[in-house]
Amino acid sequence: MLLSLLIACTSVTIFVTAFAAARHEHAGFAGYVIAILISLLLGTSNASFIYKAAERLASVTGSWSESAQDWCGRGVLVLILLWLLLGAFVTDRLTAAAVRLIA
Repeated sequence: MLLSLLIACTSVTIFVTAFAAARHEHAGFAGYVIAILISLLLGTSNASFIYKAAERLASVTGSWSESAQDWCGRGVLVLILLWLLLGAFVTDRLTAAAVRLIA
């Protein structure tokens, strides 16, 4: 449940960051369309990547002790929060560059 919530937060952050970048660049209609496309592409690939990484981690740590699994899970949650910041930065730069290219 927490993993799904963090994935939703990262996807929403990517979407909002793309709109903020388009707004900052004073984009027209085409700029906002590009921002939507970029945010959908990055948000979907983000969710897919995190789910696959979590499944892989669960298969690797399946034979570990419960405390080791707990620590590993906490580490993954912290990495997802850091991934959120990186995703916002990449989305901002990519959207701003694409909107400038269109305009």
